[in-house]
Amino acid sequence: MCPVFSNLKVLSLGEWCMAADLHPLVLFLQHAPNLERLFLKLKTEHEEIDDDIKPEGTSFACKNLTMVNIKCPKDDERVPVLEQFFVANGIAMEKISVYHRPTHQPRLSLAIRR
Repeated sequence: MCPVFSNLKVLSLGEWCMAADLHPLVLFLQHAPNLERLFLKLKTEHEEIDDDIKPEGTSFACKNLTMVNIKCPKDDERVPVLEQFFVANGIAMEKISVYHRPTHQPRLSLAIRR
């Protein structure tokens, strides 16, 4: 049982919401009917998710959702899965923004010789 978050307009979720083929994310979206803006912050290291998520039980209705913002590493293979998931639930691609964080380069240390 999960309460309905009727007054929730903005939601920011991290890596954990991607577990179990998006189940935590789906649960929040199903219980936040008035959500307007969603922010997802994904890390570099992650578990694989099924790239063919079944629509049964993963549908939600957030008629006021105007923006989905995904921050993730470059070339994150979960982005197309998320885009497909949101589009299948009536969210237009124009409302989905993906921002790639730069990958961390190992720092070079310069030794000074005397």
